[in-house]
Amino acid sequence: LSGLIIIEGVYALRPDFEEIYDLKVFIESDYATRIERIFARNGEEKLKVFESKWIPLENAYFEHFSVKNKCDFVVKN
Repeated sequence: LSGLIIIEGVYALRPDFEEIYDLKVFIESDYATRIERIFARNGEEKLKVFESKWIPLENAYFEHFSVKNKCDFVVKN
Protein backbone atom coordinates (compact mmCIF):
# COMPACT_ATOMS: atom_id res chain seq x y z
CA LEU A 1 0.00 0.00 0.00
CA SER A 2 1.05 3.55 -0.56
CA GLY A 3 -0.32 6.81 0.70
CA LEU A 4 -1.69 7.79 4.05
CA ILE A 5 -3.96 5.52 6.05
CA ILE A 6 -5.38 6.79 9.33
CA ILE A 7 -6.72 4.34 11.89
CA GLU A 8 -8.61 5.86 14.80
CA GLY A 9 -10.51 4.63 17.78
CA VAL A 10 -10.15 3.87 21.44
CA TYR A 11 -8.93 0.32 20.87
CA ALA A 12 -6.83 1.02 17.74
CA LEU A 13 -3.60 0.56 19.72
CA ARG A 14 -4.24 -2.93 20.96
CA PRO A 15 -0.95 -4.79 21.51
CA ASP A 16 -1.52 -6.97 18.45
CA PHE A 17 -1.80 -3.86 16.22
CA GLU A 18 0.70 -1.41 17.70
CA GLU A 19 3.79 -2.55 15.76
CA ILE A 20 2.21 -2.14 12.31
CA TYR A 21 1.85 1.65 12.63
CA ASP A 22 4.52 4.08 11.48
CA LEU A 23 3.24 6.81 13.79
CA LYS A 24 1.04 6.65 16.88
CA VAL A 25 -0.79 9.69 18.28
CA PHE A 26 -2.77 9.74 21.54
CA ILE A 27 -5.39 12.50 21.68
CA GLU A 28 -6.25 13.37 25.25
CA SER A 29 -9.26 15.36 26.47
CA ASP A 30 -10.15 16.23 30.02
CA TYR A 31 -13.15 14.50 31.59
CA ALA A 32 -15.50 17.50 31.28
CA THR A 33 -14.77 17.82 27.55
CA ARG A 34 -15.35 14.11 27.02
CA ILE A 35 -18.68 14.29 28.83
CA GLU A 36 -19.81 17.35 26.83
CA ARG A 37 -18.97 15.66 23.54
CA ILE A 38 -20.64 12.37 24.44
CA PHE A 39 -23.78 14.23 25.53
CA ALA A 40 -23.87 16.33 22.34
CA ARG A 41 -23.33 13.26 20.15
CA ASN A 42 -25.52 10.71 21.95
CA GLY A 43 -27.89 12.39 24.41
CA GLU A 44 -28.43 11.94 28.12
CA GLU A 45 -29.41 8.26 28.20
CA LYS A 46 -26.32 7.10 26.30
CA LEU A 47 -24.17 9.44 28.39
CA LYS A 48 -25.19 7.47 31.48
CA VAL A 49 -24.03 4.26 29.80
CA PHE A 50 -20.73 5.84 28.83
CA GLU A 51 -20.16 7.11 32.37
CA SER A 52 -21.04 3.83 34.05
CA LYS A 53 -19.56 1.36 31.55
CA TRP A 54 -17.45 2.60 28.65
CA ILE A 55 -15.34 5.33 30.25
CA PRO A 56 -14.18 3.04 33.10
CA LEU A 57 -13.39 0.28 30.56
CA GLU A 58 -11.48 2.69 28.33
CA ASN A 59 -9.50 4.05 31.28
CA ALA A 60 -8.63 0.53 32.44
CA TYR A 61 -7.51 -0.39 28.91
CA PHE A 62 -5.32 2.73 28.60
CA GLU A 63 -3.70 2.04 31.96
CA HIS A 64 -3.27 -1.72 31.58
CA PHE A 65 -1.58 -1.47 28.19
CA SER A 66 0.22 1.88 28.83
CA VAL A 67 -1.27 3.14 25.59
CA LYS A 68 -0.29 6.79 26.01
CA ASN A 69 3.33 5.90 26.77
CA LYS A 70 3.61 3.85 23.56
CA CYS A 71 2.62 6.78 21.34
CA ASP A 72 4.97 9.02 19.41
CA PHE A 73 2.92 12.11 20.23
CA VAL A 74 0.34 13.11 22.82
CA VAL A 75 -2.05 15.88 21.81
CA LYS A 76 -4.19 17.57 24.45
CA ASN A 77 -7.40 19.15 23.23
